[in-house]
Amino acid sequence: MIGAIKTFLGMSERKSASVTLTDPLAAALLFGSPPTAAGASVTPETAMRVPAVFACVRCIAESVAQLPLILYRRTANGGKERAEDHPLYEILGHQWNDWTSSVEARLSMQSALSLHGNAYAFISRSGERVVELIPIPPQSVTVTIDTGTMEPAYHVTGLDGGQTVYDRRDIFHLKTLSVGIATHGYLGASPITQVREAIGLALAREEHCG
Repeated sequence: MIGAIKTFLGMSERKSASVTLTDPLAAALLFGSPPTAAGASVTPETAMRVPAVFACVRCIAESVAQLPLILYRRTANGGKERAEDHPLYEILGHQWNDWTSSVEARLSMQSALSLHGNAYAFISRSGERVVELIPIPPQSVTVTIDTGTMEPAYHVTGLDGGQTVYDRRDIFHLKTLSVGIATHGYLGASPITQVREAIGLALAREEHCG
């Protein structure tokens, strides 16, 4: 367990994929950093200063976090029953890891999805058994593509500044709609970026009135 956490925090390296998503459009979709027509730079962080954005993100994230997350299995007669003996039952429904409840994790993941268009969690295993899920800040993740297999790889920057590369088996990736060819379908487009001009106008109006 400790070894898995150390690896997650960037204390070891793996071979990286061959092609990175460095297209300018991909960066704009993720970060929305160029100034808007109103002159304001809109990012997921600055957008949260707009009351309407904050209220929407909070409403969606808290609603998702409060929903029950129950793992079921199919029965022989075509029905379903709770899979209480499955190792993921407790993790998904109650405690993702020792310090993060399922409610907290889903609140964090949905917030990241609403702001950045992508949410990530590290899948920690003991052998083949999943023992915990650890949410990862989307700002710490860069997705690359292997041109040979077309499989994504995830470059995670740890707390110490080191970078570790994980393949798709080790990362739980939620994403919104992909927009444009720059993301190759491997990244979700940030909802904030898609409406950045309207948010930029609201930020500029707030600064002017203040």
